[in-house]
Amino acid sequence: MMLNFNPELNERIPGMWHLGLVWTFQDVQIRQLGQDNQIRDAAYQIMENLPDNLPEDFGCGKMNDIPLLNDGAKLCNVFLQNIFLDSFKETLGENFLSKYSEIRLSGEDVIGIAKENEEFPPQLVSSIPMVGEQYLVVPFRREYNYNPSFRINLGTKLDEFQQFQAEAGRLLGQCRGKEDLEACIINNLPNNLWDAYTDCSTDREEQENKVSFCVFAHENLYNFALDFNLI
Repeated sequence: MMLNFNPELNERIPGMWHLGLVWTFQDVQIRQLGQDNQIRDAAYQIMENLPDNLPEDFGCGKMNDIPLLNDGAKLCNVFLQNIFLDSFKETLGENFLSKYSEIRLSGEDVIGIAKENEEFPPQLVSSIPMVGEQYLVVPFRREYNYNPSFRINLGTKLDEFQQFQAEAGRLLGQCRGKEDLEACIINNLPNNLWDAYTDCSTDREEQENKVSFCVFAHENLYNFALDFNLI
């Protein structure tokens, strides 16, 4: 048995509502993907620029233009998390931020919690297949609400300086007050990500037992100095 029929282009064509849902959902996914890509690009660019956004003084003084990470036995705190979030929010802008009740770090992720769902604007469907010069189904309008919250993985908790502090503390304990300070430092560098007597671009001489270091972490180079004078 074979049944042939020619559907007329009217509102009673079966599946029109379902097609509208599928097309709308796909358009919303494309929109969210584009937004996530923009947010991810902004986050990664800020991470790349973190060394340039460090404060000029960590609170422990400076060796010429290089901030010291310690003042005697005291280690100064540098919170990359706060520096990242401040720059991230500034980059996103007030109009974007107004949509979110909270933007914060969670582990290795930066997340944004939307205040409310957004409405996908009603519009004339433009992706309806055409046969000749006629739409396969009658054009219709659609609306859809979606949640614009986001979660972007950064690949780091941005706790690099807390790690630097722990490693620097051990190095200070081993070499503070040593007569041959340079030999002690070179022989006791925490790992191969540390380089001594450099500001990451040029060599830096020791000054009054204060030494400049360049440390590599998560694709970035961080420069700071340590004071090896006895208290």
